[in-house]
Amino acid sequence: MARKALIIKARRQPKFSTRRYNRCPLCGR
Repeated sequence: MARKALIIKARRQPKFSTRRYNRCPLCGR
């Protein structure tokens, strides 16, 4: 399970399109 902060960060729309995280919405991987 990933840290909550990382999951929230990944869900947010990034300012730059290059800052893109491949995270599973359920487990956060």
